[in-house]
Amino acid sequence: MKSRCIKLIILLSLFIVIGFIYFYKSKKVILLNQLTPFSYQENYQYYFQKLNHHEQTIYLDLYKCFQNFQEKIAIRDLTLAQIQKIYQYILMDNPSLFYVKNSFRYIQKTNEIEFQPLYQYHKEEVQKYNQQIEKQTYSIIHEANQQSNDLDKMKIIYNYIIETVRYQKNKNDQNIISVFINKESVCAGYAKAYQYLLTKVGIKAIYISGISKNNISKENLHTWIMVLLDNDYYYSDPTWGDVEEKEITHCCYSYFLMNSDEMLRCYQPDSYYEKTIHFQKEYYKDMGCYMERYDRSVLSYAIQRALKQRIRVAEIKCQDEQLYQQIKNEIQNSQLGYLLLEENHCYNDKILFSWNDYLRTIEIIF
Repeated sequence: MKSRCIKLIILLSLFIVIGFIYFYKSKKVILLNQLTPFSYQENYQYYFQKLNHHEQTIYLDLYKCFQNFQEKIAIRDLTLAQIQKIYQYILMDNPSLFYVKNSFRYIQKTNEIEFQPLYQYHKEEVQKYNQQIEKQTYSIIHEANQQSNDLDKMKIIYNYIIETVRYQKNKNDQNIISVFINKESVCAGYAKAYQYLLTKVGIKAIYISGISKNNISKENLHTWIMVLLDNDYYYSDPTWGDVEEKEITHCCYSYFLMNSDEMLRCYQPDSYYEKTIHFQKEYYKDMGCYMERYDRSVLSYAIQRALKQRIRVAEIKCQDEQLYQQIKNEIQNSQLGYLLLEENHCYNDKILFSWNDYLRTIEIIF
């Protein structure tokens, strides 16, 4: 009897120990899940990942502050410069926070900084805008989600932004309202709206800011998007893809999918960016409009493809600088473009040629 009691006590003790271990592990999992950033959010928190643990905690606190329209929040153990960095990272990660202004107020106290966010709209206004945005974007999100791969999803959204938005400054041009509701914006609005839609269809999109290296933009300050496709990073810019040549507006695909080397020829990022490693994706190759060696049929095919799609803009890309200069020279000096348009029965007297020396692309607008 005594032996049986001892066995029962040992067995009961084991159950208690196992139960405690299970509870501890479960509790640990819950705590880890609580620390996982935005598991309930669709956004890809790229800049969040660039912060240390304490900065990440403040990032989460500020995000909740914005969601709840709090008027102030106390922040300890961070400098003002660190808070400014976190604040900008939140806005760059989350285009849906269109109602949070780019500036804030603060009070420096003895042991803390009292952070006071500034809101562009009241909570009720934001709810109405969100309903309008959801209504405006439902169809394009649905259409993009019908595509079989991420590149086709991107193209649907890239085209949508360019075709529905006019480049024009306005009071909302730093946020997505300018694109989805006002239909007028500048590069910040283009990029944030693009990021917003790409995220909605499951593509990891990151807002990048910096300066331009060419004269396409009247202002050097610029913004564009980095995307993660098949574990590699590429770059896309609907602002510069929105081209108007002598009142002819069209989607230019030179800026649709750039690798990091190409991106750095056009822009200088002012913060983080990632290098393209595998270089597996090339839009012009997929379209049959990539010239690897001298071949007039590639340009002819681009014209035929434009006619079939009724866009009357033929685009090609050249593999290297020597080939690009050869084709460019023949179009300029040997009337190659006119000859190919005649061969394809689409010659007219309003033909335009466009060159992109940074990306080695050529457009024939006819």
